[in-house]
Amino acid sequence: VPFCESLKQYADGSIPADLYFMDEMPFYVSQHPRYGRSPKGKRATVTVPPGSSMSLRTQVALAVHPHFGILHSSINKPEKLVLTSKPGRQRKQYAQVWSADRFVSFMDELMTIVKARTEQQFSSDGPGGLFGKHCAVFVYDCAPEHSDRTMERVAQLHSYKALESLLHERHGHGQHTGVLLWKLPPVTSYLNLTEYYNRTLRMEAQKQMDKRENKSDARPAHSPRNQWFSHR
Repeated sequence: VPFCESLKQYADGSIPADLYFMDEMPFYVSQHPRYGRSPKGKRATVTVPPGSSMSLRTQVALAVHPHFGILHSSINKPEKLVLTSKPGRQRKQYAQVWSADRFVSFMDELMTIVKARTEQQFSSDGPGGLFGKHCAVFVYDCAPEHSDRTMERVAQLHSYKALESLLHERHGHGQHTGVLLWKLPPVTSYLNLTEYYNRTLRMEAQKQMDKRENKSDARPAHSPRNQWFSHR
């Protein structure tokens, strides 16, 4: 409850702040259409890569502004890496590339964008802008890539210090002035605005998958014969 009350103060303007929400979501390469028909007497089938491995996924990172929408995005596809299983024995395997290092780079790019838009707002000196309020609050969840050690690295970025210096120069050194890295409590995904964008993107991706023209070659093997099938 105290966290929600504090978030409400930032969101309703009681404390002049710009909120930026960050989150990641996976897209699996084994994703397939949900509906289809097969010729009479034959089962509809689909050939997809194994979906049991968590490494076979593309990680999409988003940064969302409440008014502007998606401010920054990053697509991180799995890469085929050379792994050493035993001394002198190597094999190639797809591996997930999203990591704490990638997240730090993502934050560096995001803060550079925010700083550029804040400078643009200050140069125009127009009231009611979407950027350039007293505090820039970056909200993130409890994912392993967002550990306290990782966020300490983010706080040492040149872009972080440059943005904070810009806000202090404009608004002084008040209590609610500068850059704030704010971690959401556990099991509070409903407070992260990015989750709603994630849901929309997932639905649109599935719709595009369902529109594949070759319906008979893209269905689960256990589909009922000559019937529409919905895979749940």
